[in-house]
Amino acid sequence: MRLILTLTLLLTLLLGAGKIRKPIGEFGNQIIYTINYKLNSRFKRVVSKLYKMNRYKPLWIGKDKKISSVLNVLNNKLFNYKDKNFNRREIKELYFAIDSGTIPQENIIKAQARLDVMITDAFLQILHFVRVGDVDWRMVQRKLKSIKKSQDVRAVWEMKFKSMPPTKTIFSVIKKGKIEKYIRYQLPLEKRYRSLIKILSKYRKMPKFPKIHEGRKIKVGMSDDRVAQITKNVEIFRRLS
Repeated sequence: MRLILTLTLLLTLLLGAGKIRKPIGEFGNQIIYTINYKLNSRFKRVVSKLYKMNRYKPLWIGKDKKISSVLNVLNNKLFNYKDKNFNRREIKELYFAIDSGTIPQENIIKAQARLDVMITDAFLQILHFVRVGDVDWRMVQRKLKSIKKSQDVRAVWEMKFKSMPPTKTIFSVIKKGKIEKYIRYQLPLEKRYRSLIKILSKYRKMPKFPKIHEGRKIKVGMSDDRVAQITKNVEIFRRLS
């Protein structure tokens, strides 16, 4: 009887102190280690929260379709129009090393954990780039205010900038695997956005303009060798318009 009472009391104390935590295993430990000591990212806290919500289990490893979806988004010029790295180099190297068997068996879990974290961070980076942009809008506002004070210039701020979605929303998107659909949903004024991306693509293919040599000021009716150079540059612009 006393033994039963003692066990009941111990169980009550344990439950009162909170739920008994299950061990997270080697993969979970490697996830924590990677976040704390290997991840150098502005999204470190969000990454940590996402894995905590997932009980430090992999978000991507073993889910090839989700990995493929993220890589497609990172490589898509519609989303990554500045061709930023977004961990792509490291993801590619790790993925190849794991897949080719060049990593010793005892280091596989460590490499998989690092790969998983890099993909999570890459997804957060591209999400921020598409939704928020890479312009520090608060700094722009401060600059406008300083111009107004120093030069008496009236500047009206009409833009509304977005912030990152709640961590719970991001977690849900990752778990459901709706990666590309969600990123596409973040595009601002999609029709106009796509038009600007096409224009940007044209200008990137623009040939190098011939250098116009310095000289006297050209006026109407004057003849000058530089007129031919200017005409050539105008023709290049005409073709691209």
